[in-house]
This record gives sequence, C-alpha cells and structure tokens, in this order.
Amino acid sequence: MIKISEKVEQKEKKEVEEEPEEKKPDSQGLVDRGIETAERIERANKKHEELLQRQEALAVTNALGGKSDAGEGEVKPKDERTEDQKAKDYAEAMEKGEVNPLKEDGYI
Repeated sequence: MIKISEKVEQKEKKEVEEEPEEKKPDSQGLVDRGIETAERIERANKKHEELLQRQEALAVTNALGGKSDAGEGEVKPKDERTEDQKAKDYAEAMEKGEVNPLKEDGYI
C-alpha cells in the first residue's frame, strides 16, 4: 500500500517534469540580430542619401534648365463662339437681367 506522502511526492515529481524549462535569451543571438538590424539601417540610410542627392540634382537641373513649376497656372479654354453668337448671347443675358455693365466681363 502506498502512503499519502509517497503519492504527494510522486505528484510533485510529475509537476516538476511537466514544467517547461525557462528559456534564457541567447545573448550571442541577440547581439547577432542587433548587428544585422544595424547593418540594414545603414544600408537603408545610404540608399536614402543617394536618392536625396539625385532628387536635389534634378531640382537644380529643372530650376536652371527652365523647367521649374513657376508661372504655371490654370489655362482658360478658348471661347469658340463667333462674334455674332457672342453679341446674341449678350443681348439675351441683358433681357434676362443677368448682365451687370459695371463689371469688367459684363456678366454677374
């Protein structure tokens, strides 16, 4: 016959065996990952610097080559109506009260 104390001891042994060992971080592995990460960051910084230099060179070329954004504005569509059609439209607008002769273009 097994005594109660022996049952308790057996149960404790099973619990100890079932508990996983705590994994200690591998310090060398962490160092290697840190070095790898630093190298990736350095490569990315180098590539970013190259792209920035290319962008600056392009901006200088555009500015000196007359290809800058200055002076670009909205282009108004050309009015393709004939002079007679324009006069007729103006007369109709005056009859409706849509024309203000004090304004530059005449229309309200």
